[in-house]
Parts: sequence; structure tokens; C-alpha cells
Amino acid sequence: MPCFNNKKNDVIIIVEHLNRELESALLLERALDERQITSKIVFKGWNEGPASCFIRPKVIVTPWCYDNKDIKALCGYRGGFADGSFDIVDLHSEQVTTPDGLSFVLPIDRAKQTFHICWGQFFSDALISVGVDACRICIAGSNRLDFFREEFRNLSLRKEQLGKEFGIDPAKPWVLFIGNFSTAFFTDERVAELDARGLFNTAENRETSKRAYNETLSWMVDALCDSVFKDVEFIYRPHPSEPLSERLQEIEAEFTNLHVIKQHAIRDWFLNCDIGLTWCSTSSVEAAYAGLPIFALRPFEIPAHLKFELLETIEKIDSSLELRNIITRVLRGDSGQHNVEFVNDISLYYKNGPNSATDEIANVVEKIISNNSGRFACERSPFYCIRKVLGFAVKQAAFYSGLMRKVPSWRILADDHITQKQLTRKRELING
Repeated sequence: MPCFNNKKNDVIIIVEHLNRELESALLLERALDERQITSKIVFKGWNEGPASCFIRPKVIVTPWCYDNKDIKALCGYRGGFADGSFDIVDLHSEQVTTPDGLSFVLPIDRAKQTFHICWGQFFSDALISVGVDACRICIAGSNRLDFFREEFRNLSLRKEQLGKEFGIDPAKPWVLFIGNFSTAFFTDERVAELDARGLFNTAENRETSKRAYNETLSWMVDALCDSVFKDVEFIYRPHPSEPLSERLQEIEAEFTNLHVIKQHAIRDWFLNCDIGLTWCSTSSVEAAYAGLPIFALRPFEIPAHLKFELLETIEKIDSSLELRNIITRVLRGDSGQHNVEFVNDISLYYKNGPNSATDEIANVVEKIISNNSGRFACERSPFYCIRKVLGFAVKQAAFYSGLMRKVPSWRILADDHITQKQLTRKRELING
């Protein structure tokens, strides 16, 4: 896990999930460096806690900040401005969601005072509707979509590279199942916590997600058993927060042409697979940018309040037989034009301007720093740093001893561990 040094850092960039956010964070780090702004990437649940004890940033860039609880956590930092203050830039990692989800991801109380990055006009309007000052909003676009811009295309992996790393034949067709079932694995405690924080219907969402997960795996097994696809490689890509169930691992062990893979940014798979299949994932937008034929698996109708409005225009598959027919059709090169409405509707939620989202975010950070003052200040509780440093040491020991992967609640955290050597290698890739 990356350590700290005495170098002054103007900006802290917090990463929660490596495969979802790290490359975007490195791209932002590069853009800030071009503006002579120093930055440090830290990892939530890992070294982010100790970092707050040793680094005094002027700006904290966070993947999310919903309420006073999140503000309090970030106020463990001492500010880098002369008056001891700092400011917060909220990237809002979840902006296209269900009606219930939208009310949850919109900030409340002090979280409204952060600076808000929006993918498009839709979320900007939603922020203003709950009282966020328009002057604290920047419609930048999605930094995850930056990698599909011409200037960043060379940063993605090729099919031969992925095939060599994971033992997948690059000469065969690749079928991608996109998992988005973290909700199916929520504990009762997690459901109660989210209900208390305003995300109602979580229990219903969990049951819906469980049912969809089981149906998706059943349909996938049907395809794997079909002799028509004996020379096809199937890839199941779990959501970063989705545990690997025993059933999924048993299926992978049974079929040599199924590969369950969490590694790498999902766009690397979109750019190299032949078809994408999802229950309900906003990564479908990235698939569209990659030019990948994408289809929504619908073994049953989703309750209206759990639907993603944008994603409802994706072409749907409502039976296992239809799934196999669609795969056959696409692999035969007969996909034709589909999802025209979905592709057109993306512009309602995502800005696609002349500048990259990364540059827009870097410009926001630069402007905040030029103001020489922020809206937040340190609010540490007693023994804060002792608790953070000891907590980090315990997690490091648990990871390297192998204990972390044996504790269900820590397995996802283990997936998001990175060494200094791995981070340096990834940075070199981004910086060319």
C-alpha cells in the first residue's frame, strides 16, 4: 500500500474501487501536475485514514459525499490554506440511478456546500432542485468516458494482452456478462443503515437483485451448456462491490470457457468483447461509447421505482432461449442497428464537450486553489490519528497474513488493495 512522504500536496484524490476509479484518478493527477498543482492519491478503507493525519490539502476530491456523516469523515483533515481551511470536490460516482436512488445520492445538509461535478444537465438540475448553489456546480462530463476520447484511446488494453493474462483465447468470440448485483448481498444491518440514511425500499431492491442474479446465472449456464457455444469464451465481470458467490465459483469450476474476472477497468473488456449482457448497469453507457452491442437481461419486470429511466431504452432479452438466439445473431455479425433511442438519450445525462471531463475537473480545482480559502475545517475527535494509524496497521497485517480474504466483510476491501510498485506501474501506463 502506497506510503507517505514529506512532499507538499495541494490535493488529495480519494479512490474507493481500483478498477472503477484509479485510472481516472491518475489522469486527474497528470492534469493537475500540468498546472503545477501537487496531488496525492489515497485509498478509502486503506491509507486514506492515516493520510488525513499527515497531509494538509487545500482540496479533497472524493468519489461521493452524501451527508453530514461523510463531511465529518473528511473533516479529519487539516486544511492547507493559510486559514487552516480546505474545500471538497464531489465527483458524484452515482448520477444515473432509480427514482429512489436519486433522492439518496443527492446531497443533504452540509454536503450541499461541496463543489459538485456533474456528468450532464440532468444531475445539475437535480442538484439545484434540492438547493445546491449553481455557482458550486460544474457540468464536466464523466471522467470515465474520457478514455474513449481519441487522445486517450492508447491507454486501454488490447485483446491479446487480456487473453495472455487470463488464459482466454483471443481468436475466439468473447461474450461478456456484466454483474451489477452488490445489492443482492446486502446484510440486514446494511439494509437498516441505508434505510436510516434515506434509501428506502432497500429490502425490496435486495430481493429483486437476488432474483435477477440467480436468473442471470441460470441463463448463463444454459448458454454454457449449449454445444453451439463450445468455442466461445464467456466472461463474467462482477461489480467492484459484488462478492463472488459459491454458486458462481462452482459454475466457473465446471466450465473451462467461463472466466470470472474483476481485474482491470471495465472499458478494457467493452473494447475487446463481442457482446455485452447486463441486468441493469450504468456501465452500459461506456459499452455504447466502445461500440459494443449491449443488451439488458429481463427475466421479469422491474418495479417502476427501481428502474433506471435511461437504461430502460436498451434492447431487452426476456428468456434464456432468446439470449442464446441473440448471442448467435451478434456473433454471426448480424446485430444490425439497435439501441438507437438509448444512444440518443445518453446526451440527456452525459455532456460530450470539446474538453475532457478530467480537464474540466482540474480547472475547478485550480480555481478553488486560486481563491486561497475553503469552506471546511478540521473537526477531529480525541485520539483520531491513533485510531486511524492503528486501524491501517491492523488491515495491512490482515491482508498480508491472508486473514482478510477469510473474513466476508473484508473481502471486497482486499480486492482494492494496491502496492506502491503496482501503483507506479499503473501511473507509468497513464503518463506514457
